[in-house]
Amino acid sequence: MDQSSKTHEADLAADLAADLAALLPHWPDRSSSLRDPLAAGVGQGLYGALRDAILAGRLAPGARLPASRSLAAALGVARGTVVGAYEQLVAEGYLTARIGDGTRVSADLPDSQLALSPPRSAMSSAPPAPASAVAPAAGMPAGWPPPVFAEGIGALDQFPLAAWNRALVHGMKAGGTDALAVADPAGALVLRQAVAAHLVATRAVIATPARVLITAGAQQALDLACRMVIGRDEPVWVEDPGYRGIRTALGLIGARPVPVPLDADGFDPDAAEAMAPAARSCILTPSHQYPLGMTLPLARRLRLIDRAAAQGGWIIEDDYDSEFRYAGRPIPSLQGLDGHGRTIYIGSFSKVLAPGIRLGYLVVPEGHVARFAEGLRALGPPSALVLQPALARFMTDGHLGRHVRRMRALYTRRRAAVIEAIERRVIAPQPGRGMAISAGAGGMSLVLHLPAGTDDVALAAAMARAGMRGSALAPHFLSDARRRPGLILGFAALPERAADAAVARLARLIG
Repeated sequence: MDQSSKTHEADLAADLAADLAALLPHWPDRSSSLRDPLAAGVGQGLYGALRDAILAGRLAPGARLPASRSLAAALGVARGTVVGAYEQLVAEGYLTARIGDGTRVSADLPDSQLALSPPRSAMSSAPPAPASAVAPAAGMPAGWPPPVFAEGIGALDQFPLAAWNRALVHGMKAGGTDALAVADPAGALVLRQAVAAHLVATRAVIATPARVLITAGAQQALDLACRMVIGRDEPVWVEDPGYRGIRTALGLIGARPVPVPLDADGFDPDAAEAMAPAARSCILTPSHQYPLGMTLPLARRLRLIDRAAAQGGWIIEDDYDSEFRYAGRPIPSLQGLDGHGRTIYIGSFSKVLAPGIRLGYLVVPEGHVARFAEGLRALGPPSALVLQPALARFMTDGHLGRHVRRMRALYTRRRAAVIEAIERRVIAPQPGRGMAISAGAGGMSLVLHLPAGTDDVALAAAMARAGMRGSALAPHFLSDARRRPGLILGFAALPERAADAAVARLARLIG
């Protein structure tokens, strides 16, 4: 690089550094917590400031960013800090990186969204104003250890049981008789505060304790969201294939699911518009599509947000296991991008902690809390009142975050062991039969696609007879024309040393 180019690069970096400083008033004071929607820390703060600058239009589509070394020098941080922020933004679709062309703002961002300043998540510990047919987990195995390839269950033998027991004791002492009484239908305030803080820090959700409602798992949260915002006979876009509990929730209210095909990027808005242009709302798993594992690109997220606002519709975001991502940091929520308040966010502790902790939550837009709380009251008493203060203590003491980090590393190894064994024992010996793996970049399960004509339902039944547990893929399709066979295989509870033998047994069944 000649001297003129170096000077230009330094000027570009200095200009961007000054712009970022406007978004981060404490920069470069490392003693202060950077105002970032994901977490405190220099790297996360830089990521958040760049993301905000892009969405606010301060960095225009196609604009070139300075080299990581130049920006690091201008900001006075390590080059790795800038590289990490750039890589995360590339993974999420905000930036593109090409050899010879440098790093640029993505050209695919819709103009209508670039004028929106993403709202910051204002945390409040003040108590919220009082607000005057759950589908069970299908096929959830009982006991420990679970059958091989059981879906939706993690390494319970690695659960921090001692810390959990201490939290239970503290929760009972702190809650006293209040923990045994009928309470606020929205859930214990201490847990709502802990959940809001956790979601702001880890999922970039726009949340305050007042907007969090505690439910008896994700399915109850989904049922409630559908009852509150979707009408009878209303068409609703859903992913095809997708989570079967969605069609159950829509069926209970007489709504009409419109199965939208998935492409390599997941939910396809163009196909959705062509199939049902009158639909106002959709139900999605954007961060980790279930069951195929794609991540919905940023441009599609923004387009769906824009359309929901224009149509007066809703996006119900099911973020069921997005803490477990094995390439880069977890992808922030779609809800955190929605400055219009048209997204209802759903999550659960069943997968991140244990299926026996039957607690989930919704984050609802401001102005709708009282109505949702009354709807939740109609579904029955508040969920697991004794567990709620214990879970809050478990979270605020940092045990949830530590457990997630440990499991992310463990599941990365288990996932790799299962994929390697399937490729070697199942796919490689039978080339040309159309078998492949869909694993995505996260989650606790993968899909083994099977040759056309395979009866995957019968194969899943044969696995059960052999002491294994796999879910057939075909029943997750609503459209018969798109239905194809496969097996959904859980890997999180399968030790690495047992993966090869387990896959060998599976290979013999597949034949």
